[in-house]
Amino acid sequence: MITTSMKKVEVYAALDSCENVTTYLESEKLYWYKELVEMGGSGRVCRVTFYAPVHALVGILEGLAGVLDLRRRENTVIVVDVETGIGRPYKTTGRRFRQLARGLLARPLPALQEEAVEKSSLYPAQVLLVALAGIIALAGLANNNPYVIIGAMLISPILAPIYSFSVAVNLGDERTALRSIGTLTILLALAFTSTLIVSLAAEAAGAPLGATRELLLRTRASLSDLLLAMLLGAASVVAVSSNVTEALTGVAIAAAIVPPSATLGWSVAANPALAPGSLELIMYNVAGLLAGGTLTIRVLLAVGKQS
Repeated sequence: MITTSMKKVEVYAALDSCENVTTYLESEKLYWYKELVEMGGSGRVCRVTFYAPVHALVGILEGLAGVLDLRRRENTVIVVDVETGIGRPYKTTGRRFRQLARGLLARPLPALQEEAVEKSSLYPAQVLLVALAGIIALAGLANNNPYVIIGAMLISPILAPIYSFSVAVNLGDERTALRSIGTLTILLALAFTSTLIVSLAAEAAGAPLGATRELLLRTRASLSDLLLAMLLGAASVVAVSSNVTEALTGVAIAAAIVPPSATLGWSVAANPALAPGSLELIMYNVAGLLAGGTLTIRVLLAVGKQS
């Protein structure tokens, strides 16, 4: 068995101290599991369990001592030796997934619905950023420059309506789901229109944008594009549910939508024969992102209810 040096730490804390413990562990980027247990003669206490590498254990214990009054008999820290092997990562992954699901379900449904409504809205800065992202993506595609393409993805706020749609569908909020689709359609139209204008301007100026490799790669679609988009949609929803910054998780969404939209604007202006392929790729990616995100939210809610 392949082993690694890990320690299992169980923290027993009075109920009024439990939040201090979990807040500290979150600040240390540690995964933890919490439950209420009975302590003889003292009523219910909170038990927080987590795993930590040996080399970091001393610092973690010192940090716990700073947020937990160990003079109180309800507050105790127990360190246990564990042997982790090939089977352990799979069990740990399952526990983390269940924890994520419980965290999503722990939020009141009205709060989830309110978040979905908020993310389905269209705001001026979003409009401007998507238009600029399309132009920047076109510049990168026309020059075979992946760094510029990535820069366009970083500023493109397209994740919000996809996440909103995924949540709204699972909550049965048809109005918000339709509003999310409308917002996404407007954003895609903006990316297309801005790149179409730039491409037409280049044609009129006698400096047409050539058919580069990066552009041609986005003029055809396949089943693998649909499957990849589903995975991206699932991963992005999990990331957002884990409170990962939207700017980071939105890169995955933008990668699937912004460059193809820019390619569609270019192809309509410079090579209309390639436009159907670009449009098909956009449709594949949008369908995959929405399906992947919606199914993932449904699984998280189902697992959270069973946990």
